[in-house]
Amino acid sequence: MHAVDIVFLLLLLIVQPWLGRRSWRRWLTAIAAGEAPDRPRQYAVTMLIEWTALAVLAACWWFLERPWAWLGLHDASGPWVLPAVGIAFAGLAVFCVSAVQVRRSDAAKRREMRDSLGDLAHFMPRTAHELKGFMALSVTAGIVEELLYRGFLLWLFMQWMPTWLAVLVSSIGFGLAHSYQGAVGIVRTALVGAAFAALYLATGNIWWPMLFHALLDIVQGIQLHALFQPADTDEAATATR
Repeated sequence: MHAVDIVFLLLLLIVQPWLGRRSWRRWLTAIAAGEAPDRPRQYAVTMLIEWTALAVLAACWWFLERPWAWLGLHDASGPWVLPAVGIAFAGLAVFCVSAVQVRRSDAAKRREMRDSLGDLAHFMPRTAHELKGFMALSVTAGIVEELLYRGFLLWLFMQWMPTWLAVLVSSIGFGLAHSYQGAVGIVRTALVGAAFAALYLATGNIWWPMLFHALLDIVQGIQLHALFQPADTDEAATATR
């Protein structure tokens, strides 16, 4: 193991979760003090951090003359690519249906779903401009997070432990990266990370996980954006006044 691997391991498993929680608390404190949440700026800062981390990793990879295939960046296909991709499309379809249901829900149901988000509601897109920024962030997360947590971290752990344990540990690391979302968020994100790891191993390359990660985040962004829009019943009631 090279020193670069140790540094990135510490960054992903310790530094990033700590900084993420710290930054999140400071943002919530500012909002509680009356500051308007600048969501586009938060999206832009997050993207800058993620792309910078990936750029540094890529530079180190190139300097160490490591094969890009170790990160899953090749055109090889695993034996289970078709069923794995089919299952991934089916899962994505479920989220699409959920997004449509949100659009059709009434004001009371939307209010209930918004309340269930807690502090995360501050981060969700409200306007068309914010939704575009969230989509850019979704693409960034799909590319960068898959290369860091499935490409690099899974590759690193698989040198020390069985594949199933490497998937478990890397998925927990992925969940901790979202620790600002609370305990439920950690568990939920870890499970999603395990699903992407399974897709990676089944397809044999990182391209499919990157695609579905980005699409999943985009669909969720559309769903959450719809959650903060007036329901049709609200608009009809306003029009009759």
